[in-house]
Amino acid sequence: MYPTPYNLVIDVVSKNFQVVDVTETPAGLEMLVNRIDPEESRERFKRVAEELMPHGLMPKLLPGKPYLRLIVFPAKIPTRRSKAIYLVMLLATISTVTFSGYLYSKTAVELLSKVGITPNINTILSAIMFTVSVFFTLGTHEFGHMVATKLRGGDWEPPIFIPGGPPLGTFGAIIFGRRMPLNRDELFDMGLSGPLTGLIASIPVCYFGLKTSIPLDPSLLGALEKEGARALWWEQPLFSYMFKLAKVPSPIYLSPVALAGWVILTVTFLNLMPVSQLDGGHVCYAFFPDEKKRQLIAFTLISLSFVSYMTPIKFLDPQMALMLLIFTLFIRHPPPLDEYSSLSKKRAYLGAIIYLIALFFTFPVTPELREFLRQLI
Repeated sequence: MYPTPYNLVIDVVSKNFQVVDVTETPAGLEMLVNRIDPEESRERFKRVAEELMPHGLMPKLLPGKPYLRLIVFPAKIPTRRSKAIYLVMLLATISTVTFSGYLYSKTAVELLSKVGITPNINTILSAIMFTVSVFFTLGTHEFGHMVATKLRGGDWEPPIFIPGGPPLGTFGAIIFGRRMPLNRDELFDMGLSGPLTGLIASIPVCYFGLKTSIPLDPSLLGALEKEGARALWWEQPLFSYMFKLAKVPSPIYLSPVALAGWVILTVTFLNLMPVSQLDGGHVCYAFFPDEKKRQLIAFTLISLSFVSYMTPIKFLDPQMALMLLIFTLFIRHPPPLDEYSSLSKKRAYLGAIIYLIALFFTFPVTPELREFLRQLI
């Protein structure tokens, strides 16, 4: 028997959709309802969800012909993880990030000393500043996700930070929702909010980091390269603008804070890629309901990144592209509860502009690409 009030479900759904047929299944109550415009169904399904969820019921709307399928089943709220997990992962990540900052600072002192520069670098203090910078930007990124979801009526567990190796010392963080996103609007907000807030947070980090970087005599560049130092692989437009805004003479040896800002911008660009469960993948899913289109976009992007690496227009390191390929092949994006309704037009237009702006400011411009653009212009 269906373990929830039959009449309640029928009454709530009937107020918002025209019910054609009702079937009791072991999983829940399945209804066929007349098709309506995807724009209109979004608000109707939202009203159904808001009325049923307080009763421990979860609705699911699926496309179909000639009718839509609306399934209502008992909600299964995941058990909260032990607080010890969050604490252990946080402490481990603080350790690896701090070590990465210390290692970079120590290496900077050694390299600069070999070419006759005695830098005023306190390796311990630099490591701490590096750690604060990394957690400030990553924390703001995750906070953006959480606020956006809370505003939409969802709930999250605290972020679980993931320790890693240099140069950043972490692979970022993951947060687990207490329920699936309600619709494409909510999925879109969740996907774009993190990169956007993280990008804003990276601005003061890049500025302060460049201000505290060490000016270099151009004649020392050759000697530094022989000792193992090298120029940046690429420079994002936002990083270049902060360089000018901070009025820093060129060339410089990046401070640990500046390095943190540069890496965060690179990670943000990678996270914006329309692939799998990356934030860009959330945005792509919200825009394109058809899975085949999403896969085509992902594989086209990955293919172009491999091809572009043999040209001046490099925009993804082959290792990054390989990681995106693995994500695409083996990690599928879970759908929202409402799989039928479309993304609202306001979000589609405004969101597309914001998304493209974020991509532009974080795009990794290589020296070869910069020279190519100069010749082209």
